[in-house]
Amino acid sequence: MYVNRSVPPTAMPVVKKSVEPDYPEAARRGNIEGTALLDILVRKDGVVGDARVYQSSGSPELDAAAKKAARQFEFAPAEDASGRPVAIWIRQPFSFKLATLYNDDKPAPETPEYMAAADMPEIITDVPATIPDTAWKPGMDGMVRLHLWLRRDGTVALARVHVSSGWRLLDDAATKAALMCVYRPARNAKGEPVNIWLERTCWFSRPPD
Repeated sequence: MYVNRSVPPTAMPVVKKSVEPDYPEAARRGNIEGTALLDILVRKDGVVGDARVYQSSGSPELDAAAKKAARQFEFAPAEDASGRPVAIWIRQPFSFKLATLYNDDKPAPETPEYMAAADMPEIITDVPATIPDTAWKPGMDGMVRLHLWLRRDGTVALARVHVSSGWRLLDDAATKAALMCVYRPARNAKGEPVNIWLERTCWFSRPPD
């Protein structure tokens, strides 16, 4: 959601570079989760000029990590009716959730429960989410956040939309791509591969005409 528009733009900012926040170790050890909602100032050059907490996650450590990540974002700036870049505030959520481990291959639980793994998964085959250029519509961009159920062999058994982009086409593209990704599996303290819930975020930006 975009906020604090001093000059309503005709073209909104488009994310060129996004950064996932680091999970603070103290919060991880304490099993602390939450979502920080930030107001981000996107300057005329597309660089983040400021990041402020609009709604706290409930944890100062998570809020600080979200602000650190937000300041590293890069954008194509907003534009006014004349095509000139303008500064604008936008509002962006940053969610922190830990993952749940399961030692068997039972079906994914209906509701994810989260905890830390001794060795978290790493992406091996990352399949980007794409849609045909001809399918884009005005205003079609945004973020899709997915919950993935990862098998012990590193393949994705289930991809579930956790935060929708507001566009069914984008949500479906993100889900389809996630199901084709392959990971190095999570491992428990004994070094054994385990099933795990993950989060995956996909950003979509309308290609230039």
